[in-house]
Amino acid sequence: MNQPLTVLIVDDEMPIRQELKTFPWEQHHAVWLGEARNGEEALAFCRSYPPDVVITDISMPVMDGLALVRELRKQHPAVKAILLTCHSDFHYAQEAIQLGALDYIVKITMTDDQLRHALEKAREAIQRDQSYRGQLQYRHKYEQGRAFRLWLEASGEERKRCRQQLRDSGLDWAYPVELAVLHTIGHEQEVLFADLEMMSYLETAVRSDGGLEGVLPLNAGRCLLIRSRNAEDGGAVAADWAERLAADAGRAVLARLPFIRDRLRFCIAVSEGINDEKELADSVKQLEQAREQSFYEPERPVLVLQRGWPQAGPEDLVELDNLMRRAMKDADSLRSFVADALPQWAVRCRPDSGDLKRRVLTWRRLWYPEKEERGAPAADRRLMEADSLPALIDELLAEMSAEPVQKSRYEISRAKQLIAQRLDEDMTLTQIAEEIGLRDHYFSRLFRQETGETFGDYVMRSRMDKAVQLLKTTNLKVYEIAEQVGIPNYRYFCVLFRKWTGATPRDYRKG
Repeated sequence: MNQPLTVLIVDDEMPIRQELKTFPWEQHHAVWLGEARNGEEALAFCRSYPPDVVITDISMPVMDGLALVRELRKQHPAVKAILLTCHSDFHYAQEAIQLGALDYIVKITMTDDQLRHALEKAREAIQRDQSYRGQLQYRHKYEQGRAFRLWLEASGEERKRCRQQLRDSGLDWAYPVELAVLHTIGHEQEVLFADLEMMSYLETAVRSDGGLEGVLPLNAGRCLLIRSRNAEDGGAVAADWAERLAADAGRAVLARLPFIRDRLRFCIAVSEGINDEKELADSVKQLEQAREQSFYEPERPVLVLQRGWPQAGPEDLVELDNLMRRAMKDADSLRSFVADALPQWAVRCRPDSGDLKRRVLTWRRLWYPEKEERGAPAADRRLMEADSLPALIDELLAEMSAEPVQKSRYEISRAKQLIAQRLDEDMTLTQIAEEIGLRDHYFSRLFRQETGETFGDYVMRSRMDKAVQLLKTTNLKVYEIAEQVGIPNYRYFCVLFRKWTGATPRDYRKG
């Protein structure tokens, strides 16, 4: 968790409360929230200001620690309890552990290290709970999305039955409605992880926006929103709310996942008024195809539904192959084709982006037959992972470039130094480019040209390399290492580390 733990102290002895108040909470990413003299006062405090952790004595007047733990479990199940006990209270401490308390500390021998260790256990337990709740919520929404798909494909009585299942699951709407599909675009692993944060934010939006009837995941990186429509609303109104929602959702997700900010982008496709089930089913299919349009127009955050997006036909592909063959006469013609003719044709004809990339890979083997033996798989991967036409063109032009200009090498070396110094911070390509005095678009291309990696891939590799080093050479906790390498989301760090090394951080440390 990124926020400090909030802690409530409960003890009837003033000296104990005073001693705990002097503990260096901030050094351990925690905050003293308040104090109470008994369980009854603690429960009253929790109703107004629920803490993350309650550290409570067992033996107290009015309401003792055991009764408090029982009530916390009923009224505030997310709150974690840590017990303070005397030697004679051990059997009570064991009972409290069975009730769900995390740990207990003996008062007369209590040390800062013991308290720090108990807080770490609380933090890890809270992270597990948050992860579990998020997964449960996403699983429920995923099942809703699956039921919605079945409803779209069903007919007759089966469609009626599916619609009732959706109502029973909490999703219902009345026509007319507007639809929007919010697309998260990036590498597969980052998109899957961002989906959880996106659904969490959109669920909040549903509760705060009276017009939103529901939100559900269609598949990875695609969230459908259903919004009631007023008769007087026009297309401009639909586009306005969609643009605001996409911007707010993108900011919220990236605020939670700043370490992948340069690896994700968002767009939203929105329909106009929909008055019946057939229009709704047709519109969903069209809105899902908006990701293809965003490949060609990545600067447009909002795409308004058109009945049939433009798509290249056989004669267009013949034209493209002819342009490419004519360009192969010399290096300058080939570069001009990639920089000008190819993107102009692609924006006009808009083939399937996957088909375009595969066509480019085929051409690349004709252009550079000598490169097949060295570096081809990595270059192919980068081309296939390009999430927009400009990114694809940049990748091709970077590969075509001759040896880097000498002047550029200082800027890239400086950029590497800045990255190494700031691995524990949120950093973006734009920030680094500004500091070394280059435009971000040019810096991106130059960085890729000199390092053989995109800026985002280089930063992520540097973070993982540092994490490996810290696991080998320090006794830092895994969540502390995650924070030191700029990935404060513990769960995402573990997923990414395992993808990178083939082992979890704990298993890697054990060897």
